[in-house]
Amino acid sequence: MSKHWDQRLCDGALIAFAIWTVLANATVLPGGTLDELIQRAGIALVLGTGLAWTWRKRSERGGPGPVPSGSSPSSSMRVGAALVAAGFAAVFVPGAHDAALWWSGIALLLGLAFIEGRRAGPQVEPAPGAESDSPARQIGLLALSLLAVVVSLVLHRFGADDAFYINLAVAAVDQPDMPLLARDTLHGLAQPYPVMPIYMLQSFELLTAAIARITGIEALTIAHLFMPSCAAFLVPLASARLMRHLAPRRWLACVAVVTLIYLFVGDGLRGYGNFGLVHLYHGKAIFRTCGVALIAAYAIEYARAPSRARWARLALAQIAALGLTSSALWIAPSVAGLAFLCGTPFSLRPSGLARLAGGLATSFYPIAAGLWLTTELEQAVTALGPRAEEARLFSIAFRDVLGHGPVAVLFAASMLGAWGAAPTSLARRFALVFPLGFLLLFWNPYLAPFLARTATGNATYWRVFWVLPLPCLVALTVTAPIDWLRSPRWPRFAGASLALGLASILYWGPTRYILSAENRTRLAWPTIKFPPGELATARAIVARTQPGDHVLAPADIGRWLPTLHGHPFPLLVRDAYLDAQLGLLGDREVLRRRALTGMAGGEEATNVAKKLGRAVEDYGLAAVCLSATVQPGPALIKAFEHQGLERVWSSKQFVLWARSPQPADTP
Repeated sequence: MSKHWDQRLCDGALIAFAIWTVLANATVLPGGTLDELIQRAGIALVLGTGLAWTWRKRSERGGPGPVPSGSSPSSSMRVGAALVAAGFAAVFVPGAHDAALWWSGIALLLGLAFIEGRRAGPQVEPAPGAESDSPARQIGLLALSLLAVVVSLVLHRFGADDAFYINLAVAAVDQPDMPLLARDTLHGLAQPYPVMPIYMLQSFELLTAAIARITGIEALTIAHLFMPSCAAFLVPLASARLMRHLAPRRWLACVAVVTLIYLFVGDGLRGYGNFGLVHLYHGKAIFRTCGVALIAAYAIEYARAPSRARWARLALAQIAALGLTSSALWIAPSVAGLAFLCGTPFSLRPSGLARLAGGLATSFYPIAAGLWLTTELEQAVTALGPRAEEARLFSIAFRDVLGHGPVAVLFAASMLGAWGAAPTSLARRFALVFPLGFLLLFWNPYLAPFLARTATGNATYWRVFWVLPLPCLVALTVTAPIDWLRSPRWPRFAGASLALGLASILYWGPTRYILSAENRTRLAWPTIKFPPGELATARAIVARTQPGDHVLAPADIGRWLPTLHGHPFPLLVRDAYLDAQLGLLGDREVLRRRALTGMAGGEEATNVAKKLGRAVEDYGLAAVCLSATVQPGPALIKAFEHQGLERVWSSKQFVLWARSPQPADTP
């Protein structure tokens, strides 16, 4: 096994996807088609192979050289800081005193930053490559990657956002000669509306479509099996790229802790675990688990030893991030900027300013895209506005991501006190710059409403936590005994006890584990992530209708229909997607579609037979799927039969009424 094979694999995957993103953007914006995009990608693949060979020959060998390092604070001071941080977290988190935690965190981190700044010295810190990776470590990293792949395949936790994201790929494959992302393919409205422009920057769904188009495999299978497997293999490798810089002696243990978080911790509906290995069928989860770590690692590498190759790698990482999620418009430059500050001391000298300007210039692509989409970003933020009160955004974000139990204490303690467990000066700066920048600029009770109105939207304000590589800080904290065993007796005992206690919280403390019914996760053989009964019903509807037909189905079925090739259009896919077209459809039509969908799902209503029968006529429904709890009386059966519908399929959960297939015309 070659040395640093994982870094080459990460670099290759990132560069290839960044180039794909540029090609996708250049094809989508002028109205190009999927076949045109595939042709351009083929040409780029041939040219890229030659450029990659040239790059490998000319790029610098080895990692960045030694850099000045501050003298290490005493072990007693570091353990004390960790204990104080744990105390703050233990006191404030269970009581939901988020503002108190914020103020105490700011005070503690500023104090630690003052201590760190006063201890600058002439010592030299070895580069990450100074300690060779043993074959055992390489095998251990490979084992973690293979474990991540297995977990991503056998743990099934579906996401309703698939109705939109996978539909982008399905529509591209079904209509390969039509402009990409140019119109609605969810509800089949008479006046098709374009996809929101911010999603036109994403290329992950189009990559799924291209693979499906080339292989002939359905896009849903590619999205739920192939793409998550590839991403899962890269998750430990991306963490290893960053941890080699922060903790050269115990980077593998840190990667194992990060993987442990993704395996067990289900606290927080939108927490790091639930956006980890069980969610890699969405580009935004891949960005959260792989992209943030790689951007931070590349920014540190460029800051410590600038070169053209490292500059290009950092710029391409941010382009690739934009291809995974539109949230990277502001998250990717933020992560790159904070990591750059970790890797280089600020200087007003010309060389220092030039290095700073070079680091900022790597964010040119997402910044340019954000400026170009200023109006569209305002519309997107407005659409994500009314789901939460601005006054509660700060607290809601913390609970949504970290939960309420002991794990929230562990995460908060690591956010404030990882400095005490950091083994190198770079790691100590990382443990100060990222949390302090996060608290001052992003998770700030006074700035939260402004940030929600201008960048995130109220409903997705919680994504500010993506700026903070919190699993990495937890890993630094939990693995501290590996280095502290060399300390004097008292710090050794206190540090080991604290770290082991935190590790036990990570394993036994989650109030909700990843693999639990409460977390909507099930264990099964590798297959589509959707609930089997609902998927079978959706396939039955597709098999008995024609592409472009309109159908009525319960919400649990309508959300999966757009993910299947040749699908009909449900009256309602998801409430949020229909509400977005309120201006086009009007209040009355939106309310009617929502009411009809509720009736099909078994919600009580008056004059059900009359309303459903009229809907079949008004919308020209080719099929009506009813929940098994709906008891169709004689009036409803008569109404269906009058419109040419008959019972054609049933299961324990649903009953399908559809038109009989018309015989083919004979010459």
